[in-house]
Amino acid sequence: MLTKEPETIGELRALRDSKILYVGIGNVLKSDDGVGVYISRKIKNNDYVSSLAAEVSIENYIGRINSLKPDILVRYPSSASLRAK
Repeated sequence: MLTKEPETIGELRALRDSKILYVGIGNVLKSDDGVGVYISRKIKNNDYVSSLAAEVSIENYIGRINSLKPDILVRYPSSASLRAK
C-alpha cells in the first residue's frame, strides 16, 4: 500500500495501474459532515477504482477494505475533522 505521496513522474507513472479505493467517512445527517460519504457514492467503480461509504464507523469496514486489497487507500474524512482548532 502507498505510504507517501509520489515525488517524481516515474513514481507517479508506476501507480497508473494501481487499484485505488476511496473511503467516504462522515455523518450524512449532519449537513456538511457527510461530504466524504457523498463523494464516495458518486464515484463510478471500475477495474482500478472502487469506493466504499463507511459513514461514521470505518472500523466496521476494516475486513471489507482488506478483502478489496487496494494498492492505494484514499480517505474522505468529514469536514468537521478538517476544521482549524
